[in-house]
Amino acid sequence: MAPITPAEFRFRFAAWAAVRASQRGVSGLKVDLALAALRNIGFEELAKNPTAIPGTVEEFDALHHTWCNTLVAELQPNVNASYGVAAKVINVFIKALCLSDFGSIDPSVSGRTNVFHPPVDRQVLNGLAKSKTLSRTDKIYWRRMRDTGWTRFDQDTYNDVIRRMRILANNELWRIEAYWSDHAAVI
Repeated sequence: MAPITPAEFRFRFAAWAAVRASQRGVSGLKVDLALAALRNIGFEELAKNPTAIPGTVEEFDALHHTWCNTLVAELQPNVNASYGVAAKVINVFIKALCLSDFGSIDPSVSGRTNVFHPPVDRQVLNGLAKSKTLSRTDKIYWRRMRDTGWTRFDQDTYNDVIRRMRILANNELWRIEAYWSDHAAVI
């Protein structure tokens, strides 16, 4: 067996984590299928060079949009993946990629965490809906998003969710993960 490179390890781990975190309720989404799709859209290169991830909100959002649409197309016809599912795969992949390097990742990448989208799923939407610190209007919105279900988000809905999360987190999107329902009781 050929030795595995650190970049290949990071790619495989990030892809596995992303798929496992996104599989619930998505028929046909398998690790091997998603691994191939992620390779085809260039994520193997991201594992080799994470500095290729854009560092501004505008650049990241534009590339994220392209990645989501391309991943949806790559998974067809085997998986009927929505924009929301593709977004979660990509978001968990990037998070796992950056965390799997155990601190040796280029500081210019770790400084970009404010532009990376958090994994949007029922856990975080439920935490937002039940938050003790948000206004009634905000909680109604988050309940509606939770009840819609992240797997059914289209691009416009997803973009609105991210926009509102940016407002709540003062443009530090990684902070929104404090609302995961396991932790939401404290905020």
